Amino acid sequence: KIASLLYTLAQYLKQGTGSVIDADAARMWLERAANQNHPEASFTLAYQFEHGMDIKRDFAKALEWYQKSAAADYPPAQYNLGLFYLEGQKIRKDNELAFYWFRRAAEHGLSEAQHNLGLLYAGGVGVAVDPVLAYAWLNVASQNGLQQSQKDLKQITRSLSPAETKQAKELSDMMIKRYQLK
Repeated sequence: KIASLLYTLAQYLKQGTGSVIDADAARMWLERAANQNHPEASFTLAYQFEHGMDIKRDFAKALEWYQKSAAADYPPAQYNLGLFYLEGQKIRKDNELAFYWFRRAAEHGLSEAQHNLGLLYAGGVGVAVDPVLAYAWLNVASQNGLQQSQKDLKQITRSLSPAETKQAKELSDMMIKRYQLK
């Protein structure tokens, strides 16, 4: 609870809600919340380090804070870690870790992660090629409102046999019930 209050205070100071904007004080309270294992504060701090927002850009610190936030089951951090490992910028490229983090975020309902997971299954990146699972994850992301998934879903559908299409739709229907945004 205290970490949540510290995070809220940091957001108020950053935005100037009820007071003047004070980026230094905001960062101080944000760091305190992150150090108390507040996942969203850890994510915000990581994002600031990654993009150099009110702080010197530092990819090592960004990675450290994303990892802490992701380990606390915060889907946006899990997704960003997936991107870090997939792209291999500033860290060692690792497709298996990218797959792992995208899957964790996808299972929490993050449509962008669901989309990327579908693409990884389609291309065999970090996992064996599986067009049925590719279809299923792309359809879940599509049902969660991600328009790009609709386009990619049409493309993957063309590569499926009628039996695979039936299997993919059945699997997808089960997954939508489990992973659809509420």
